[in-house]
Amino acid sequence: MSSVLALEFILATSAGYELIEWLVAVVFTPQWAEQFLGLQGDIFDAQKDTALATAGAVVSICVMALTEKRLSNVATGQPGRIDRGMTPNDQQ
Repeated sequence: MSSVLALEFILATSAGYELIEWLVAVVFTPQWAEQFLGLQGDIFDAQKDTALATAGAVVSICVMALTEKRLSNVATGQPGRIDRGMTPNDQQ
């Protein structure tokens, strides 16, 4: 559940920032707005920024989930532990 909220927060923040950039471009002069935005002629800049923010959030959520699973396996002694040098006979 918290992963979904984190992803939604990243998406909302990214989209909000892109809307602020658009508002600046509409309100101020085109020359100043282009310097502020730094579009460099890319009409899909906002979409790329939002997609990269989403991809980064998904990757970080996956890494955290795998890390948490691995740490819980170590704590419970289940297979898949980090220390693979021990055999079941060594744990007695």
